[in-house]
Amino acid sequence: MKEVIIDGTAHHRGNWFLTWNRGFASGYRLSLGLYGRASSMRYYQTNGNAKGYQIWRFTSGHEWSAGKKTTWRLDAGVDNLFNYVDRTPHGRHLGTTTPGTTVYASLTIRFNPGKRFKNYKSNINSTTRQHEED
Repeated sequence: MKEVIIDGTAHHRGNWFLTWNRGFASGYRLSLGLYGRASSMRYYQTNGNAKGYQIWRFTSGHEWSAGKKTTWRLDAGVDNLFNYVDRTPHGRHLGTTTPGTTVYASLTIRFNPGKRFKNYKSNINSTTRQHEED
């Protein structure tokens, strides 16, 4: 009998996060987050093993009201804070495929959604049945 490790498995893997939120009296809300992901070396039968890695992300969210009917939200962050890039030669197993540090931002504007249907799901089902019968 030969002891074989299943391809692509790591002995240790983990994810963690730390978040903080606070609302202010002026209708402004701040959210901050620090997220991490790590893996030890991944083992393969052929073409070598994949390196272990750690990836860290920092995010910030800013939300404020512009009147009673509109809400603005700005999200920004940095993914892969320490710019880890796996330089394993092509054709070998990679620990991670991240291209390096990435900076991102998004802006969301929410308007008053208006009146909602009480039985939205049942309205869809009855309309679908009626079309099927026609």
